Amino acid sequence: DRQQTSLGWAAGALAALAFLTKYFGLALVPLLLAHGLLRERRLGAWALPLVLPLAAAALYQLSTAKLGYGEDGTGLLLDAALYVTRFAEEATADHGRLARAWVGLVFLGGCFTASSFVSLLAWPRWVWVTGLATAAGLGLAITTGLAVLDLQSAAMAFGGASLLALAVRWGIRAGWNAEVWLVVLWMLGTHLFAAHLNWVNNGRSNLPAAPVAGIVLAWAVETSGRGRAAARVAVGLGAAVALVVAIADYRWAGDVRSAVEQIAERHRAGARTFWYQGHWGFQYYMDRAGGRAFDFDTDRVSRGDVMVIPSNNVDVYPPHVEPPWMTLLETLTPDRRPWVQVMNSDAGAGFYASNHGRLPFSILPGDPDSFQVARALQNFRINIGKAYHRQGPESSGKPHPRKRLRSD
Repeated sequence: DRQQTSLGWAAGALAALAFLTKYFGLALVPLLLAHGLLRERRLGAWALPLVLPLAAAALYQLSTAKLGYGEDGTGLLLDAALYVTRFAEEATADHGRLARAWVGLVFLGGCFTASSFVSLLAWPRWVWVTGLATAAGLGLAITTGLAVLDLQSAAMAFGGASLLALAVRWGIRAGWNAEVWLVVLWMLGTHLFAAHLNWVNNGRSNLPAAPVAGIVLAWAVETSGRGRAAARVAVGLGAAVALVVAIADYRWAGDVRSAVEQIAERHRAGARTFWYQGHWGFQYYMDRAGGRAFDFDTDRVSRGDVMVIPSNNVDVYPPHVEPPWMTLLETLTPDRRPWVQVMNSDAGAGFYASNHGRLPFSILPGDPDSFQVARALQNFRINIGKAYHRQGPESSGKPHPRKRLRSD
């Protein structure tokens, strides 16, 4: 607005820093380029600052390749792109593009819970009744064999589709308004990345759309012609659901922390080495409690070692917890049986990774996490062959067939 060149270069520098913070920051280049073209109607010196994030990406790739990072020393940016491509191809082959699109809508509507409620205000009754029915029908057709369709997924998918439709409707009504289309493209681009380009959908991939989702929903409320009371109810219901989910996530983390503290108190002192498998918050708490992460490439289990094996985690390869290899000391299960799940495959919830569940959260009773604690009776190695992560390529939902134990 001020036509100050220095501010343009400052924006380019911030875009470069955004990329170095998160790869998705590179999406600012096409977004700001489109915004500039809509404003100026032609390329010009205003576009030169966009060279900064592109240069940052190129230097990052070249330097990490020079240092030998990434698979076969390809560099971290290219390595990430290849990883995403491999997994996307495998996921598409297993579940189909329509299933990925469906999960994308479910996560968009579920992560922005107010969208489903505001949609009831923003559209005529026949639109949202038809939309909900269509969402239910498409869900049954697309996700058969992948997930159990229920009212949750239909409502979330309808909310996600409605949010995208509201953004496009605003853009069409605004004509070629650069500021409005900045919002619309921001919304559509983030959804495209989360649903179709990223290797898995999750809450954090949808998070960059939060500011513009709020703007779109505010515009929808203002132009709906409904009273303020109805708008407050819709937004309040969305906020209430979000708060309930946040509390469930907080309690899940608390249960993991409490379980680790109990296990460490009972079994760490008597362990030759206090091993554990798994990642996420469980890894953080185990490290803090004196546990040691098991490296399948270099580590081996020795007689007298204790290993903690979580049920709801990734990169977990349970050895035979039975003689002559190991003896089970304890299986700890939290007493609480949560009714709102954020990460529970049985309940279909996968807020942090959609390959664990097709919903960002699920209002269903689910079994709580359990933690096996076992002591080694002899020395052995855990040979897993080709890595099976449940969080990337090669995931199948089943233990890897080449996993075996080898006695020393």
